[in-house]
Amino acid sequence: MPNVERKTPRVDGQSSNSGTPLAEMPVGNSAGMGTPLTEIHSKVRMPLTELPVGKTARVWALDGEPNLCSRLREIGFCESATIEKVSGRYTLLCQLCGTRIALSAGAAAHIVVELVA
Repeated sequence: MPNVERKTPRVDGQSSNSGTPLAEMPVGNSAGMGTPLTEIHSKVRMPLTELPVGKTARVWALDGEPNLCSRLREIGFCESATIEKVSGRYTLLCQLCGTRIALSAGAAAHIVVELVA
């Protein structure tokens, strides 16, 4: 029987026997043997502050205090709404339902978006 080196996961997300992040290690699954985990989970989720300018995303979740989440929903940032980041880093300008809305980076950090292909 051949000597097989096993890669055991560590808490920091690296394999114990190499510097390869676990998300980049090939896995066997129904999507195909050896398919990297990052390709299987192709939906990229990030805070709105990290969305590149000009990209379109769908609101996946609001993560913050209930009062802030309620206010964001009132102005249109509800789950499954489609938004485009028009500009900004500290004050973000977004297009939402045909309307441009400015948000502080602090408020935008609580909006988790999913990149639309």
